Amino acid sequence: MIWLSYVTGPNGPSIRIFYTAIVDIDTRERLEILRSLFSHREGLDVKILCRDDLKDLYHIARIDPDVVEIVLKKDLCVLMISANAKAMGSR
Repeated sequence: MIWLSYVTGPNGPSIRIFYTAIVDIDTRERLEILRSLFSHREGLDVKILCRDDLKDLYHIARIDPDVVEIVLKKDLCVLMISANAKAMGSR
């Protein structure tokens, strides 16, 4: 599974390839319920990232910089799913 991010930067358009996607933006309590649906899936790393940790904000910004503003203004969290490297065929 590959998620692509199309961006237009100072040097023109580019495509970033990530094995991570933001699935939902909501309160931590509601994301915990959604997280339980993915917790039994082999090969997926499921995280809830919130604004109280600066590293979480950097990780969110790497995938979608616009989401950081929403998380900060409305005090919400993000459900992020990543494919594990072993699941993607790396050694």
